[in-house]
Amino acid sequence: MQITETTRLWTMPQLKALGGLHPNPAGIKAVVTRILPLVEVLIERARLQRPLTFSIHGR
Repeated sequence: MQITETTRLWTMPQLKALGGLHPNPAGIKAVVTRILPLVEVLIERARLQRPLTFSIHGR
């Protein structure tokens, strides 16, 4: 597994909730801040590949 900045976040106790398993609000903000640029690129790529369709019947 490659060590990334997001992976390193989990070694920072100040970003974990009391149980140490889940992120606290600061940890969530740190993760979102790091992944948001990639998520935005992926959404734009998907949008350009095919038009958005919507059906209330799921078809």
